[in-house]
Amino acid sequence: MRRVAVVVLVGLLALLPACSGGPSGDTAARSSPSGAPPGPAELARSFAATERALRAATRRWREEGAPLHGSAYRRAASLALREQRTYMALVAHPHLARVTLARLPRRLSGLARAVVMTQRRLAALTVPVRGMPHLRTHRPAPLGMLVRIYHRAAARSGVPWSVLAAINFVESHFGRVLGPSTSGARGPMQFIPSTWSAYGRGDVMDPRDSIMAAARYLHASGAPQRLRAALHAYNDSDAYVHAVLTYARLMKRSSTRLAAFYLWQVFVSTTHGVVRLTGPGASR
Repeated sequence: MRRVAVVVLVGLLALLPACSGGPSGDTAARSSPSGAPPGPAELARSFAATERALRAATRRWREEGAPLHGSAYRRAASLALREQRTYMALVAHPHLARVTLARLPRRLSGLARAVVMTQRRLAALTVPVRGMPHLRTHRPAPLGMLVRIYHRAAARSGVPWSVLAAINFVESHFGRVLGPSTSGARGPMQFIPSTWSAYGRGDVMDPRDSIMAAARYLHASGAPQRLRAALHAYNDSDAYVHAVLTYARLMKRSSTRLAAFYLWQVFVSTTHGVVRLTGPGASR
């Protein structure tokens, strides 16, 4: 469909310098009282506790309708950000990741390995931004609304709803970064003008119109029978296709995982360190 997605790099996976000791708008994991990064045992215990609390918090938040306000939302968002910081530390430090993941319960270690390896593959494509990033961020559409759109688009096209959700996550962080990218891609599913003119109907910035167009494009490119080939047509990168399929599998397996990814924030790797652009206390 176009270039390696800019939002993949700046919105989700530009994370590696977060524990390097340089200036940063956010740290990837809590430090010990001495100021040193936590050791594997401490990090594994903290991570497991965060995951347990996050499952409970996202369940309560969704039971309330998943609003983007209120105490249940703030609790779930805070825990999701803590989880995200831990993943950033594990992506940045392979040895720490190996030892920490080996200490996790089997169920959690499988999830963590999948996320860490996926982010690490995509992070290899990342080029830090010079200076402060000039990215306009947006409030995402409500999670319940997005889920209904994914399922409607899947019913019409045969493209799995979880694949559409994963593309929405990787391309724009569920609509938090809408572009335009350097190649002119815009909207929640990041369409360049020529592809939008062929498959889009309505407003490229509208989540319903954009997700429906993505489903039409993937179907025309061979999905669901040739899903991997269709994803390569969408973005011709092995790392990208692997990421979408991995995140789709994780989100399909657990509504908690979908909610947690939805609550992750936008980080950008700059030449001066990692900056968080969204969420409470963000740089802007």
